[in-house]
Amino acid sequence: MLSGADVRPENCLYSSKNTEKTVLMDINRLRWASRRGMLELDLVLLPFLENHFHSLNAEDQQLFETLLECEDQDLFNWFLRKNLPDDENLRRIVTIILSHTGLQDGR
Repeated sequence: MLSGADVRPENCLYSSKNTEKTVLMDINRLRWASRRGMLELDLVLLPFLENHFHSLNAEDQQLFETLLECEDQDLFNWFLRKNLPDDENLRRIVTIILSHTGLQDGR
């Protein structure tokens, strides 16, 4: 789980003028948005947020936030590698997430 020590404003998409408290509030908001109610998605999104989000650059962090606005069925298909997003930017963050899941490409 991310702690205050893991979340540094300079590593987040939020400007460095934000306080650590603000950054933690934003992480908590992302954590809540990552809970989809579909176990398969929760098993991908939450561990990625907890273990890898802080190491993304600001652009990729923003892409993750955008990804969370997508429909569950689309996310399910992308993470199960049934297809990839048409949008190049979403495809990028899906690929990054998949590279951290430990799941093998079954194709």
